[in-house]
Amino acid sequence: MLYSQILGYLSLIFAVFESSKINYARCYWFFVTWYGSIGGHKSTKSLSGKRLN
Repeated sequence: MLYSQILGYLSLIFAVFESSKINYARCYWFFVTWYGSIGGHKSTKSLSGKRLN
């Protein structure tokens, strides 16, 4: 269920990105802020670490 919620939020984020033409930095900042707020960075720390490196 959490996976579907993440997909829903991501589609919402990209819809906002397409409609308002905000830059990638702001979109990335928004995603990181939202992802941190749900505590996802704690449960997938190693996965996100591999993604960043």
